[in-house]
Amino acid sequence: MNAGRVADIKANTDGIEMEKKVQWQAEGQKMLFEVKRENVALQQEAVYRERLMLVYSDIKKRLDYQVDKQNVKSNQIIPLFIHRCTE
Repeated sequence: MNAGRVADIKANTDGIEMEKKVQWQAEGQKMLFEVKRENVALQQEAVYRERLMLVYSDIKKRLDYQVDKQNVKSNQIIPLFIHRCTE
């Protein structure tokens, strides 16, 4: 009779330890999912910043082209204006 109680106590103790282990694993899985979610968010931000820099550099190239075009035009007009004024 006493051996049965000892076996029940051992089984219950083992069950409690197993439940603690399962809860610990569940907490670990939750932390793992949070870390993965954060990692995805960081990757998305990196892609966003990369695309933002591509847009910035493309727009800067276009604006620089317009400035250069304007400078060439004004450099052609100024000598012509000076030439006509001195005549």
